[in-house]
Amino acid sequence: MVRDIEVTLYDVFGYLYPGAVLLVAIAVAAWAVFFPAVEPAVPSVSFQGWILIVFVSYLLGHITQAIGNLLTAVYPTVQDLDADQKRYTPDALVEAAYDRAYSMTGVPREQFTWEALGRLCDTTITQCGLVADRDVYVYRQGFYRGISISFFALALALLLVGIKLCLGMLSLRAVGFPSCSWLAVVGTALVLSVGAGLLFRARFKHFVAVRTTAQIHAFLVLHGKRLLEAQEGGGTDA
Repeated sequence: MVRDIEVTLYDVFGYLYPGAVLLVAIAVAAWAVFFPAVEPAVPSVSFQGWILIVFVSYLLGHITQAIGNLLTAVYPTVQDLDADQKRYTPDALVEAAYDRAYSMTGVPREQFTWEALGRLCDTTITQCGLVADRDVYVYRQGFYRGISISFFALALALLLVGIKLCLGMLSLRAVGFPSCSWLAVVGTALVLSVGAGLLFRARFKHFVAVRTTAQIHAFLVLHGKRLLEAQEGGGTDA
């Protein structure tokens, strides 16, 4: 049974890595809230402990993706990507894809959004077995979305630590450094976490745009190939 379990790249990049960063964020926040008097240190972890960490990180990775789904539902990103997508795809190709989508579904052009068009193109090329490039986009898109959410969570945890340091509710003098030095360290880590989150979010939006563009291109190429085959076979396109 265990041998039948397959680990995909999405399990690693889409779940494990973002979950590991989120686990660090939770650990930092828990230490600041519940154990402020405990001296921070990197504990020694046994082999069984690492297995538990990997398992928990994997589960937390699913939570980050679930949060991403909720955020996408509340704040749709596709509407913000029109400019990026049109930068990669000429208007003529976009209109050709819309025309082909209309001929297939009968749905008017004005009722087709970028997301609907992308999903139709994705379904079409997937049913034809063209999934190699699609998997690459799915893996990267999932990784960038999950890791950006995790870094924002880490930034919130570091912000909590910084606030408690400023209020004198958290002291790190026990490890031999003055609180002001640790405040600078926490502030630097906070800025880096926010910056990483913003950069990964930008990469996520970029890959959403590129993926939709690639889907449209593949959709049109597939349609053109079928038209050519129909003409060579003496038939007509349905």
